[in-house]
Amino acid sequence: MDIEKIVRWIIIGTLVLIGASLLGILIDIGTALLSFALKVLVVVLIVAVVVRLINGSPAPNA
Repeated sequence: MDIEKIVRWIIIGTLVLIGASLLGILIDIGTALLSFALKVLVVVLIVAVVVRLINGSPAPNA
């Protein structure tokens, strides 16, 4: 192998590692946002159930 091929493979490997680390950061951010969204949805569900109980609306037929 000549020097140009070795340098080319080093550059490609570096770019792949940078891309993988950026993808890892995006996955971490997505996981945090998903966790936050699920907590918000649970709170909304609880509020909806409490409001329904307070209003005395009959439960939907199952």
